[in-house]
Amino acid sequence: MTKSITIRISEEDKDRWKEYVDKRAEFESVTNLIKSCVEREIARTDDSPDEKNPLRLLSDVMEEVEKNRSEIQTVLDNTEKIQSRQAEKQDFGKLYRQIRKFTENESKEDN
Repeated sequence: MTKSITIRISEEDKDRWKEYVDKRAEFESVTNLIKSCVEREIARTDDSPDEKNPLRLLSDVMEEVEKNRSEIQTVLDNTEKIQSRQAEKQDFGKLYRQIRKFTENESKEDN
């Protein structure tokens, strides 16, 4: 047995909703659109750990993805810092070798 609910909306809203339904194959009627939106809102705000709630599951997955993305970014930042330090050490080593070579040449010329 089905029950009926009546809502009052402006003529403009009714026309806008009808146009929306006419452009979307997934909705058979304005009633179907309203039911879908209500169910989606209930699922979105439902705090129960219902495994059948795809929006809740998707939200949980997206949170995990964002957490992982943040951790990956931290690793990349740290890797970049390490590479920068290694490059600085290499530059320092090259400078050291140049100074040493220069000083050795100078001392050979003094002898």
